[in-house]
Amino acid sequence: MSNADQTAHAVAMEFFLAMDRVRKSWEKFTPCQSLSKSQFGVLMALQHLTRETACTGGVKITDLARELHHSLPAVSQKINMLEEAGLVRRDSKNGDRRVIYLQLTEQGQSLVHQAAERFDHRTAETLNLLGTEKTRQLLLLLQDLADAIDAINTLSVDQEG
Repeated sequence: MSNADQTAHAVAMEFFLAMDRVRKSWEKFTPCQSLSKSQFGVLMALQHLTRETACTGGVKITDLARELHHSLPAVSQKINMLEEAGLVRRDSKNGDRRVIYLQLTEQGQSLVHQAAERFDHRTAETLNLLGTEKTRQLLLLLQDLADAIDAINTLSVDQEG
């Protein structure tokens, strides 16, 4: 293996280990012990859409799936768990079961509020440790990293097809 190949491999391993460490740290960065980050995201998106559209009758599950960039079956599965926990309520208007509306229950609203406060507080503490300049750099670099990974993934798919 050439020196250039060894260096590239060492950098690749360092990148892999750093990303793995971030992943492990992020797993522990929970806004609420009783919710997964995915469930928290669904509740936050539901709350956001409810406020944004001033919906009193609820948010269509299809609109929630679109907001989250998830498939309808994936969102429906998450809603099932949240409904079982008493955090979300499903409703069909005029008995039409094809169109499902979602609302946060009082318990869901309370939990989202508490979890969002904790998440915001922990995020602020974390970013405060980095400082303003490093935070700005990190956010730009993360966007650049996501763009680079997306480009490579698109290129790989194009080459395979």
